[in-house]
Amino acid sequence: SAFGAGPLRSHGRPGCQGSEGLEHYQRSPPRGFREPGLEGFDLVYGSQNIRTILPFVSDAAQVMLHARRCGWMDAHGLGVAMLDAAKAAGETGGGGSARILSGSVVGFDVSPSGDVRAVRVARTSVQGEELVHCDAFVNAAGAWMPRLATLLAPEEELPLVNELHAKVTLHDRLGVIPQDQAPFMVWRDKVTLDWHSCVDALHSLDDTSYGGSANALSWI
Repeated sequence: SAFGAGPLRSHGRPGCQGSEGLEHYQRSPPRGFREPGLEGFDLVYGSQNIRTILPFVSDAAQVMLHARRCGWMDAHGLGVAMLDAAKAAGETGGGGSARILSGSVVGFDVSPSGDVRAVRVARTSVQGEELVHCDAFVNAAGAWMPRLATLLAPEEELPLVNELHAKVTLHDRLGVIPQDQAPFMVWRDKVTLDWHSCVDALHSLDDTSYGGSANALSWI
């Protein structure tokens, strides 16, 4: 809330056993999200209160944070927009400049105090390396962050592990699932999926053993 995401509203109290404190809780509409008062967060205490709102939630749940305005960020689109803004600032004299170099980072020039003074880039379009001088270097290489960190500080391993996060988005054009009854949920508890028939189907779809490209078994 302090960063502008909206107010935090509390309902019930820690440890409450019955249904209490929901007088001011406002349910989400079945469709849409632009509703007055549905900004920020609702912090709901008590298993009974939670199940009054969402009956399918386990009775072991004692606290629920309902974030009202959530969505997905287009990371690639944001990066393109930031790059375009940086390039435009350089062209208009707005206090900065940016250019695109196609290549790979192969090393750094570091001062005795450990500050990065320049980045060595192996260009793909020309032979040799290009030295890019800088005041600071930002390691934003995604899955390749550990490799860059090793180039910069070989003796200090960056403890990052890449994990597969698969998401499936279905556009519910017919409104089959009302969002006031089954919203997007984030669980920390383990969930068991009863999908044995799907596993059998994936086995039959995978054709990589004889040169195919349908690597269905990687999802199991």
